[in-house]
This record gives sequence, C-alpha cells and structure tokens, in this order.
Amino acid sequence: MGETSKFKRITQNTILLFLRISVLTFVNLYAVRLLLRGLGACDYGIYNAVAGVVTLSSCLIPVFSQAIQRFYSYLSGSGSGDDKLRMVFSASVNIIVCLCVLLFFAFETVGLWVLNTYMTIPADRVLAANTVFHFAVFSFFFTLLQIPYAAAVYAHEQMGVYAMVSCIDSVLKLLAAFLIGLTAIDNLAFYSLCLAVIAFIDFVIYWVYCRREYAECRYVIVRKAAEYKGLLSFTGWSMLGSMAGVGLMQGSAILLNMFFGPLTNAAFAIATTIYNAFLSLGNSIILAFRAPMIKAYAACDGQSLDTMFGMSNKCIFYLLSTVAIPVFVCMRQILTLWIGNPTLETVTFSRLILVYTVVIVMSAPITTIIQATGAVKYYYICCDSMTLMHLPIAYVMLKFGLPSEFVLVSMLGVIIAAHVIRMVLLNRCYAHFSVRGYLTSLLVRGGLFVILGYMVARALLTVIEPGVKGLVLLFLVSSLVNMAIFVMLGINSNERAQIVRMVAKCVRRGN
Repeated sequence: MGETSKFKRITQNTILLFLRISVLTFVNLYAVRLLLRGLGACDYGIYNAVAGVVTLSSCLIPVFSQAIQRFYSYLSGSGSGDDKLRMVFSASVNIIVCLCVLLFFAFETVGLWVLNTYMTIPADRVLAANTVFHFAVFSFFFTLLQIPYAAAVYAHEQMGVYAMVSCIDSVLKLLAAFLIGLTAIDNLAFYSLCLAVIAFIDFVIYWVYCRREYAECRYVIVRKAAEYKGLLSFTGWSMLGSMAGVGLMQGSAILLNMFFGPLTNAAFAIATTIYNAFLSLGNSIILAFRAPMIKAYAACDGQSLDTMFGMSNKCIFYLLSTVAIPVFVCMRQILTLWIGNPTLETVTFSRLILVYTVVIVMSAPITTIIQATGAVKYYYICCDSMTLMHLPIAYVMLKFGLPSEFVLVSMLGVIIAAHVIRMVLLNRCYAHFSVRGYLTSLLVRGGLFVILGYMVARALLTVIEPGVKGLVLLFLVSSLVNMAIFVMLGINSNERAQIVRMVAKCVRRGN
C-alpha cells in the first residue's frame, strides 16, 4: 500500500469512527429516556446495579482486544504468513473460552451470593433481578467471544465494518427499549433477554464476516505453550494499566463519599459521565491509527511511523480541544439544560475532568508504540505506579481540609506526571522520538491554540443569547474559529500544502 493510500485510509477510518461515536451518543441518550419510561426508576436502578456485578469485569474486553490486535498487526506488518496469524487467532480463541468458563463459575457462585446477600432489592423483584443477572452473564460472554474476530477487523483497518456493527447494536438496543411493555414477559426480564440476543447477533456478524474475508480466522489446534505465553504476558501487564484506571476513578468516588457524602458523589458521577463520553471520542480517533502504527513498526518503516505518530497526536489534541473548549466555557449552561440547576461543585468537577480527559487520551499514541515494541512490563509498572499515587495524595489533601475539587486536581497532577514518564520511556525504547520535538511541535503550539480558542469562546458567550439556539451558534462559530487557528498554528507548511492539495482534488472531482 502506497503512502498516499495509507493516509487516505487512516483519514477515512477516522471520519467513520468519529461519525460512529456521534450516532451512538445520540442513540444511547434517547435509549436511556425510553428505558426510564419503560422500566421505571426502580427497575432501571435494579438493572444497572445487577448488571454492574457482571460489568465489573468489562475492563477485560479492551485489554484482550488490544493485545490480540497488537499481535495481528505486528505479524501483518512483518510479513508473516496466514499460518502464523491463524495460530495467534486460535490461541486467542482458546484463552477467551477458558476465561469464559472460569468467569461462569465465578459469576454463578460468588456473583449470585453477592447479588442475593448484599444487594438491596425489593422482595417482589428478586426473581427478576436473578433473571437479569443470568442474561447479563451470557451477554458478557458473547461480547468476550467476539474479541478475536473484532481484533482481526481492527488489524485489517476495516473500520467501516466495526462502525456498522456498533450502529446495528445501538439501533437494536433502542428497538428493545421501545418494545418494553408491549409483551407479556416481565419488562426487566424482557429487556435483559433482548440484550443477550443482541450480543449473540453481534458475535454472529463478526464470525460470519471474518470467516468469509480473512483466511487467518480459521480455528486450528494450538499445543505450543509459546503461542499462549506471549499473549498472556502482554495481556497481564496491560491488565495492570486497565485496573489502575478503574482504581483511580473508583477510589476517587470512595474518597469523596468518605469526606463529603452522597451529594458530592452525585456531582462526581455527572463529571464521570462527561469523562466517559470524551474518552470514547478520543479512543475512536486513536483506533484508526493503532493498527497501521504497529504495522509500520514491525516493517521497520520509521518514517511512516513518525508521520502517523505526529498525525495521531494532532488529531487527538486538536479535535478533542475543539469540542472541549466550548463545553468548558459553557459548562454551567450545558448542565442547566441537562440536569436542571447544577451546583458549583458539579460545574467545577466537570470542567476539571475535561482537562484530565484530554491529557489522558494524549497518552494513547505513546502507548501504541510501546505496545508495538512489546516491552510493556516496565512501562505499565512505572506509569501506573505514578497514577495510583493519586489516592494517598488526595487522601492527605482532604485530611488537611482542602475542598472536594482537589481530588480532581490530584488526578490531573499525577496523570501529567505519568505523561512525562511515558515520554521518557518512549525516548529510551524508540530512537526516532524526541522529547524536545514533541514539546515544541505539539504542546507549545497546542497551548497557544487552547488559549486563543478559550478567549474566542469566552467572548462569544458574552454576546450570544442564552438558550439552546445560542449554545448551538456558539459551538458552530467556536469550532470554525478553532479550525482556522489549527490551520495557522497546528500544522507545518508541508502538512498545510498537503491539505490544500487534498481540498483542490476534491473540488476538481466535484466539478
């Protein structure tokens, strides 16, 4: 694949994934409204609490997905044949199946015990809650089983397929929410059954597509321990990173509950919702770059890898910042339209977590190159040890009487320190990376971009009338101005000339 075709595909995939997350956001927001209407507040709360017992294990999904994708992409980039790829695929299937068996026994023993012993559920809804639990277990298993197939789609950079399956999944879930109450089955049991069926449909789509399109997605018996060792070692260290992220968020919630109570927890929960939305947006951008970056490293194509590394950093930073700046400025107005009358604490938490999200997503391109090298052990140990320092630091701050927002200040501080560690480690294991070049080309220019974008958004807020129309107008004008600033500051002359050529080519095609 030529250099132009490669970057054209990355651009197309980025746009597809950006559109995907936009569609999913709107569909999911409307689905929540239908669920609340169909199930009622009590059953909706039961569903989230019971399914939460299962989804505590959801951190396994991205860990295994990234690990399998890494090996697929690396072998593809190094020119390995289908036989080697088939061994990785089959080993990953065996690992996932064994994991499902182990989790089945854990869920059906310890999980049921926790559900029926410690969770507060109305007596007349205990049977429905247990039904939800069993269906949630099967939904989770089908999601795990599709990982080797979805990872093959990622590695082949067929993001249109991934976006299509995601949209089908969301539309089916929306349909299930709409149908609640139209059958004789208990509403809670009906919705849980629908989710299990939808997870099975997603798995079947991936299974059929991959078996038809990819020669490596044919199961063979794998007896060599070495085939499993690499996958399990990579997954184990990646799991440390995932658990550190979960521990940071959940630990912060516990600290806020200990020192300030449930109202502060509610403010943090709203901020966490914003965090998850922006994190999904950032991850959808890096997903388009991950496979080609790993392939370029495996092929020893340093020039392409450097170009993609710079592109991915700029796409993440400038796209996220373009959206985050007006949200940051208009946070009080947005929260007022969303939840009513937000407290100052809620506004502060939400603004701080926006900054935190941009910083943490900026680590994704660095992590991708580290994963490509395979030397993940010390990377995760060093970075995640720094990340988890947040909990004792925040505890000491609160013990000294500092206000609740210092929990998020602590989160932001340790994640910035962890990012510095990431840059140092990347500089040591990847000779092409320059810390000075990274700081000057991205962070200095990016900082100036944020300052100018913030000033423009603040000025617009003072002259635009309040309300939905005013916010939409502010977002449109702010985004256009930010794009103009990006063209002036965010890209160099070569990149600017390439964009001009692409636009001119599109115009000629239109004529």
